Amino acid sequence: MDIARQTLANESRVLLPQIKTAHDGKNRPRFGALTRRWLRLMDMQDQLLATNHFFLVGAWLADVRPWASNLTEFARLDYDARSILTTWGDRKASGDGQLHDYGNKDWAGLTRDYYRARWQTYFESLDAELRSGSPAVQIDWYALGDAWNHSTQRYSSRPRGDAFAIATQIATDISGTAAEQDR
Repeated sequence: MDIARQTLANESRVLLPQIKTAHDGKNRPRFGALTRRWLRLMDMQDQLLATNHFFLVGAWLADVRPWASNLTEFARLDYDARSILTTWGDRKASGDGQLHDYGNKDWAGLTRDYYRARWQTYFESLDAELRSGSPAVQIDWYALGDAWNHSTQRYSSRPRGDAFAIATQIATDISGTAAEQDR
């Protein structure tokens, strides 16, 4: 699992400069193809992470419930457990304290619903800039994180899927893409 996870990270490091080049060159079709690929890699990452108990945001959040004596306390503790991973509290602590993403984790659920959503928002902003010719709209990153912190989405605390099968699919996907780019 960890090798496949690193393979995805390596592939993203190759893609990011290509995405920037496509954007800077105003090549919207290429930009779209590359950003869709980036987001697909994130989907694969989330599927892979979901196969291992140690990579589940649901396992982290499940530890909160026994600490709460009532629903109000549970809501506050759940928010705290989420914000420690993302914004690290309020806007001031997050921005002024430069604590945003301090607790960065590669965890299933967090990757899909937080990190992927941020990348998708960013790519959509850049695509709108390419489409309109107007500068990209400023994104309120704190608001995106805080929305996730306040969400009530529940995540599995039990692994699902077959790490070997997903890793094999990742290898096939990446080697197929490399072969296409060599042509």
